[in-house]
Amino acid sequence: MKNLVIILILLSFATVSFSQKNAVQESINNFSFKLFDQLYVKSENCFFSPFSVFGALSMTYAGAKEKTKLDIEKTLEIRDSSVVHSDFKSLTNNIMLNREVQFLSSNSIWLQKNFKLDKDYSKQIEENYMAKSKNVDFAKEDEREKARKEINGWVDKQTKGNISNFIKPGILSESTIMILINAVYFKSIWQTEFLAKDTKVEKFLAASGDSVNVNMMNNEIKTHYFEDELAQVIEIPYENNKASLLVILPKDKNIVDIKAFDYRYLTKASLAFGLKDVMLGLPGFKLEVDYELSDAMKKIGMKSSFEAGADFSGITGEKDLIISNILHKSIIEVSEKGTEASSTTAVISMRSTTIPNKAPVVFKANHPFIFIIKDNSTGTILFMGYMAQSK
Repeated sequence: MKNLVIILILLSFATVSFSQKNAVQESINNFSFKLFDQLYVKSENCFFSPFSVFGALSMTYAGAKEKTKLDIEKTLEIRDSSVVHSDFKSLTNNIMLNREVQFLSSNSIWLQKNFKLDKDYSKQIEENYMAKSKNVDFAKEDEREKARKEINGWVDKQTKGNISNFIKPGILSESTIMILINAVYFKSIWQTEFLAKDTKVEKFLAASGDSVNVNMMNNEIKTHYFEDELAQVIEIPYENNKASLLVILPKDKNIVDIKAFDYRYLTKASLAFGLKDVMLGLPGFKLEVDYELSDAMKKIGMKSSFEAGADFSGITGEKDLIISNILHKSIIEVSEKGTEASSTTAVISMRSTTIPNKAPVVFKANHPFIFIIKDNSTGTILFMGYMAQSK
């Protein structure tokens, strides 16, 4: 059986619209929380790009048939298969047109020597994902190593030199026939910059129960804010409000019920946002996380894609391809300047805590919190994470 490797790269650093939502935007946002539920571990930091994962898997989906296709549809929350690829292209283009935000999404396909893609599949991928394919030799050990270095060179270029050796030796084998790669890069400065002079060393209560020192960035801003008995939610805008960092700070410092904070909760909070003066405290942090997502994707519905009998005949013309690995690397650094990055809705009315209009709200992220980077022109979740312990 021939193996397909899917590689997703997210590079992110931070220094401290559509008039109508398209189908893919809603799919990505629902999928974000589904995958987060699989990756969340109470005591561990988490960071990923649902946008990147969705993009790479939707390229795979373009060649899936029968049960394999249906399983991927369910996993990715795809509602209309007829528009998913064109909608993804439209969504990506609209985000990339945002001049205040540097956003790049790059795709490539690497194929075993003499291996050819189905013509219709190749056309679909080139038109909607701008993905170019190149043939290399995975069969011979010395040539496979050359291919690995060449692929890593492409990754290095797309991430502006920040990820230089992503595919480690031993990942590829003589059975590797095809690699899909998606790389995402994001950069923007804050709407209201944090001043270095206001950054103080303060305590952060980690999920482990330990109290650690962090560089707490402090600022006073007028922004969207929501509060209920579960959490405080704040939207911290990037330049000209073209993108935002959303922070969900649970009132239970141990985040006992993580499932309470799903896409429905985020939608409810966003609809109930009020404009408030906020005394904001946000720790500067840097995370670097590697994932092998195969098990997570199997658990949320894609098991058949990894088994003999998988049908990706739309890619190859034959039923001889299975997914062997889904790799994802993500990095984010948050400090005073901004952020640079290489992730059925029910609205439920809830009583909000009464907040005096004149007195500033205090929002101090000094214990574990969920964070989301969202493109405001389309409402799409680009990145998502969980800060368990500040680093």
